[in-house]
Amino acid sequence: MPIVRKLIGGGISAGAASAMIGSAGATTAAGTTAGTATVLAYINNVVTTAGGATGVILPSGAGIGDSYTVYVTTATTALIYPPSGGNIGGNGVDTGVTVLQDTMATFTRLTNVIWTYLV
Repeated sequence: MPIVRKLIGGGISAGAASAMIGSAGATTAAGTTAGTATVLAYINNVVTTAGGATGVILPSGAGIGDSYTVYVTTATTALIYPPSGGNIGGNGVDTGVTVLQDTMATFTRLTNVIWTYLV
């Protein structure tokens, strides 16, 4: 169920739900594995990296059809990991994908374990 419908179902008005989805938040990547990466807290994320190969992880509570946008603003790439047991774009389980600096990618949950992404 898409996020807006979840929010509305939880008692939030359609206007407020849409406004919440449209907001962006700053996220600092950390760690070099899925277990140490920063969990994304926003739908739209402006990600900074502390160094090469630091990452963020998609939230395990995301619903089927939910999408998260990541824009990497720093001079180094970021790793984006699926939730535990998941895969992104047919890569291995728990394997991160690289998003280059000054690049935006959108990640969408297709099933409980499969995510896809567009750069």
